[in-house]
Amino acid sequence: MSSLVLSFALVLLLVIAAIDMRAKVVPDALTIPFILLAFVAAFVMRGVVPVAGPTVAAAFFGVQWILSRGRWIGSGDVLLAFGIGALLARPAAVLLWLLFTYMSGAVVAFALLAMGKANRNTQLAFSPFMVIALIFLLVFGDTILEKFY
Repeated sequence: MSSLVLSFALVLLLVIAAIDMRAKVVPDALTIPFILLAFVAAFVMRGVVPVAGPTVAAAFFGVQWILSRGRWIGSGDVLLAFGIGALLARPAAVLLWLLFTYMSGAVVAFALLAMGKANRNTQLAFSPFMVIALIFLLVFGDTILEKFY
Protein backbone atom coordinates (compact mmCIF):
# COMPACT_ATOMS: atom_id res chain seq x y z
CA MET A 1 0.00 0.00 0.00
CA SER A 2 2.71 2.48 0.94
CA SER A 3 4.58 1.83 -2.34
CA LEU A 4 1.45 2.59 -4.33
CA VAL A 5 0.74 5.85 -2.50
CA LEU A 6 4.39 6.88 -2.72
CA SER A 7 4.40 6.08 -6.44
CA PHE A 8 1.40 8.33 -7.07
CA ALA A 9 3.04 11.10 -5.04
CA LEU A 10 6.28 10.80 -7.02
CA VAL A 11 4.44 10.84 -10.35
CA LEU A 12 2.70 14.04 -9.27
CA LEU A 13 6.07 15.51 -8.30
CA LEU A 14 7.55 14.72 -11.70
CA VAL A 15 4.59 16.34 -13.45
CA ILE A 16 4.88 19.41 -11.21
CA ALA A 17 8.62 19.68 -11.93
CA ALA A 18 8.04 19.35 -15.68
CA ILE A 19 5.38 22.07 -15.63
CA ASP A 20 7.63 24.33 -13.56
CA MET A 21 10.54 23.85 -15.97
CA ARG A 22 8.34 24.78 -18.92
CA ALA A 23 6.01 27.45 -17.52
CA LYS A 24 7.87 28.61 -14.36
CA VAL A 25 4.80 27.88 -12.22
CA VAL A 26 4.00 25.26 -9.59
CA PRO A 27 0.26 24.61 -9.98
CA ASP A 28 -1.77 24.42 -6.77
CA ALA A 29 -4.17 22.03 -8.54
CA LEU A 30 -1.39 19.42 -8.46
CA THR A 31 0.46 20.51 -5.34
CA ILE A 32 -2.50 20.15 -2.99
CA PRO A 33 -3.22 16.53 -4.05
CA PHE A 34 0.51 15.86 -3.68
CA ILE A 35 0.43 17.21 -0.11
CA LEU A 36 -2.49 14.93 0.74
CA LEU A 37 -0.72 11.91 -0.78
CA ALA A 38 2.47 12.83 1.06
CA PHE A 39 0.69 12.81 4.42
CA VAL A 40 -1.06 9.53 3.61
CA ALA A 41 2.25 7.98 2.52
CA ALA A 42 3.98 9.23 5.67
CA PHE A 43 1.22 7.80 7.85
CA VAL A 44 1.22 4.45 6.05
CA MET A 45 5.03 4.16 6.13
CA ARG A 46 5.63 5.46 9.67
CA GLY A 47 2.30 5.20 11.48
CA VAL A 48 2.33 8.87 12.50
CA VAL A 49 1.22 12.15 10.98
CA PRO A 50 4.41 14.21 10.62
CA VAL A 51 4.39 17.75 11.99
CA ALA A 52 8.01 18.84 12.43
CA GLY A 53 9.29 17.96 8.94
CA PRO A 54 6.59 19.80 6.99
CA THR A 55 6.79 22.75 9.36
CA VAL A 56 10.57 23.14 8.98
CA ALA A 57 10.40 22.82 5.18
CA ALA A 58 7.51 25.24 4.72
CA ALA A 59 8.95 27.73 7.21
CA PHE A 60 12.31 27.76 5.43
CA PHE A 61 10.73 28.54 2.06
CA GLY A 62 8.02 30.71 3.58
CA VAL A 63 10.58 33.06 5.09
CA GLN A 64 12.29 33.40 1.70
CA TRP A 65 8.95 34.05 0.02
CA ILE A 66 8.06 36.74 2.57
CA LEU A 67 11.50 38.43 2.50
CA SER A 68 11.62 38.51 -1.30
CA ARG A 69 7.92 39.28 -1.76
CA GLY A 70 7.77 36.29 -4.09
CA ARG A 71 10.75 37.24 -6.27
CA TRP A 72 13.17 34.51 -5.09
CA ILE A 73 10.74 31.72 -4.51
CA GLY A 74 7.07 31.34 -5.36
CA SER A 75 4.22 30.36 -3.07
CA GLY A 76 3.93 27.08 -4.98
CA ASP A 77 7.45 26.19 -3.86
CA VAL A 78 6.39 26.79 -0.24
CA LEU A 79 3.46 24.39 -0.62
CA LEU A 80 5.62 21.87 -2.43
CA ALA A 81 8.19 22.03 0.38
CA PHE A 82 5.39 21.40 2.90
CA GLY A 83 4.45 18.18 1.12
CA ILE A 84 8.06 17.07 0.71
CA GLY A 85 8.60 17.76 4.40
CA ALA A 86 5.67 15.45 5.14
CA LEU A 87 7.26 12.66 3.10
CA LEU A 88 10.60 13.09 4.83
CA ALA A 89 8.92 13.59 8.24
CA ARG A 90 12.05 14.15 10.35
CA PRO A 91 13.60 17.62 10.61
CA ALA A 92 17.10 16.14 10.14
CA ALA A 93 16.00 14.60 6.83
CA VAL A 94 14.43 17.91 5.79
CA LEU A 95 17.65 19.80 6.54
CA LEU A 96 19.63 17.27 4.51
CA TRP A 97 17.07 17.64 1.69
CA LEU A 98 17.52 21.42 1.77
CA LEU A 99 21.29 20.98 1.51
CA PHE A 100 21.00 18.66 -1.51
CA THR A 101 18.34 20.86 -3.12
CA TYR A 102 20.50 23.96 -3.01
CA MET A 103 23.68 22.08 -3.92
CA SER A 104 22.11 20.57 -7.05
CA GLY A 105 20.67 23.96 -8.02
CA ALA A 106 24.05 25.62 -7.57
CA VAL A 107 25.86 23.00 -9.65
CA VAL A 108 23.38 23.36 -12.53
CA ALA A 109 23.38 27.16 -12.32
CA PHE A 110 27.18 27.24 -12.34
CA ALA A 111 27.33 24.89 -15.32
CA LEU A 112 24.81 26.99 -17.27
CA LEU A 113 26.74 30.16 -16.46
CA ALA A 114 30.04 28.56 -17.45
CA MET A 115 28.62 27.37 -20.77
CA GLY A 116 27.11 30.78 -21.49
CA LYS A 117 23.57 29.37 -21.55
CA ALA A 118 22.48 31.60 -18.67
CA ASN A 119 23.38 34.87 -17.02
CA ARG A 120 22.92 36.30 -13.53
CA ASN A 121 19.35 37.35 -14.37
CA THR A 122 18.24 33.97 -15.71
CA GLN A 123 15.46 32.42 -13.64
CA LEU A 124 15.62 28.68 -13.10
CA ALA A 125 12.68 26.55 -12.07
CA PHE A 126 13.45 25.39 -8.55
CA SER A 127 11.05 22.48 -8.10
CA PRO A 128 13.14 20.09 -10.25
CA PHE A 129 16.00 20.47 -7.78
CA MET A 130 13.59 19.91 -4.91
CA VAL A 131 12.34 16.71 -6.55
CA ILE A 132 15.81 15.40 -7.45
CA ALA A 133 16.99 15.92 -3.87
CA LEU A 134 13.87 14.21 -2.50
CA ILE A 135 14.31 11.15 -4.71
CA PHE A 136 17.98 10.96 -3.73
CA LEU A 137 17.04 11.08 -0.05
CA LEU A 138 14.22 8.55 -0.38
CA VAL A 139 16.83 6.14 -1.72
CA PHE A 140 19.89 7.04 0.37
CA GLY A 141 18.63 9.30 3.17
CA ASP A 142 18.33 6.74 5.95
CA THR A 143 21.86 5.47 5.27
CA ILE A 144 23.29 8.98 5.26
CA LEU A 145 21.45 9.97 8.43
CA GLU A 146 22.52 6.79 10.26
CA LYS A 147 26.18 7.50 9.49
CA PHE A 148 26.18 11.17 10.46
CA TYR A 149 23.28 11.73 12.81
